[in-house]
Amino acid sequence: MRFKIFLLSASLLCTASLFTYCSKEAPVPEIPTVSTDDEASSRGLCKVNIQATNACLDICGTQTTPTICGVSSGGVNLVGTATIPMGGNQTFLLTTPTSLLISRNPACVSSVFVTATVTTAVGVQVYNVPIAGTVQVNVGDLCNLF
Repeated sequence: MRFKIFLLSASLLCTASLFTYCSKEAPVPEIPTVSTDDEASSRGLCKVNIQATNACLDICGTQTTPTICGVSSGGVNLVGTATIPMGGNQTFLLTTPTSLLISRNPACVSSVFVTATVTTAVGVQVYNVPIAGTVQVNVGDLCNLF
């Protein structure tokens, strides 16, 4: 009789442990949420080098000072200015996406043909800078120039 009780209780114990194991739910991994309300400080940074050929260049949109210097074609206020000497170059760390306005500085022009070579980690573009007016350079999130 004791043996029958032992076998019955052992089989009940095995059945109970089987149901307990099978009823557990698999853990669900937590999916991180992505915010679409990124502030400017959380956007990408991009090193942009500009080289001046045959003239000094005035650059608007360097983000080096909070002073508004111009407006991009998209209607965005650009801040920060710099002047690059003839034959010189300067590198800026920019929060992207952004735009730069490049124009000739009338104080030092040695040629009618003036270019600005803009270099980022992913590309190089050469822009002809007109006698009067500006060239807009757009820098994307991935440091691409367009």
